[in-house]
Amino acid sequence: MQEAPATEVSAAKAREHLIAFVEEMVAGLPHVRQRKNALLYVRGLIEHGGRKSLQPTLLRLGENAARYESVQQFLADSPWDAGLLVRACAERVTAELGLAAWLVDDTGGSSAAESVRFGVDGVGFEIDLSAENAAYLRRAFSPWMRSASIRGVVGRV
Repeated sequence: MQEAPATEVSAAKAREHLIAFVEEMVAGLPHVRQRKNALLYVRGLIEHGGRKSLQPTLLRLGENAARYESVQQFLADSPWDAGLLVRACAERVTAELGLAAWLVDDTGGSSAAESVRFGVDGVGFEIDLSAENAAYLRRAFSPWMRSASIRGVVGRV
């Protein structure tokens, strides 16, 4: 993988880029307050400062106690679909990187190395796994595979 070229960007310009990126990512959230709270939370995590606890972070960003309650509710109780954010981010990142596909380990979200196909009781399965998880699956099946008869090849599911 080639290394991205280093460029100098002012703090103000970097903040503008961060805000634009987060606004793009949270555009699918249904309520304006959710979108504003998401932006504030990400700024608090990324911008300078010490502790990343919510209350000190919001105070550092010049917010008041009412905003703390709003962001706290957004993080803890708000009915929003995290999948919307993950999907928006993945679509943006894959487009920026020029990727045609992004293989993700189905068991934990890390990068996958391969798709593993197997069959049980006449049903074919396919799962995307990291190299470590694929080896673990093969080790787990190996005692039964050594004793079993091969009955064919599992095709594409």
